[in-house]
Amino acid sequence: GEEEQSNIYFNSALFALTILCVILLIPVIILSAFFSKVFQVPAGFETDTSWLFFYVIFSTFIMAVTSPFLVSTFVRHRFDLSNSVKMVGRLLRVIFYVVCFTYLSVSLKYFGLSYIGMALFVLVCSIVLARRLTPQLQVNWRSFSWQAICKMGAMSTWIAVNQVGALLY
Repeated sequence: GEEEQSNIYFNSALFALTILCVILLIPVIILSAFFSKVFQVPAGFETDTSWLFFYVIFSTFIMAVTSPFLVSTFVRHRFDLSNSVKMVGRLLRVIFYVVCFTYLSVSLKYFGLSYIGMALFVLVCSIVLARRLTPQLQVNWRSFSWQAICKMGAMSTWIAVNQVGALLY
């Protein structure tokens, strides 16, 4: 029932994650460009592995920005909707790379692009669900609060650890 506070926390999380992802995108682009020089990559796969690395990390950033929108499904106890979106996203990812591998060519970059497609699908569906389930939450940069970020910091640390673990996996 505290709509103003809800908007402050929602927007603070959304914009903090977006800013963090944009900042982290710079070293990711640099690392992607020099991927085969930093990591041992089989000959002939240098470009594809660089793109795969970039696409997977970029999709992780998209999913991070998606998380504030998914809060609506938790607040309204609609875990079924959240999980359905994630399952359909994964199914679309598999369909995408099966189609690409069958009709185009077998390439690591298509595998990476399937992750981007899944992340964008989940983002769009999460925005739609957030608008339907919690119409009182509005994206507004003026609702950003450093105090809210600090209060969420402890929980965010463990979420970040979880995300890094998933990324390394």
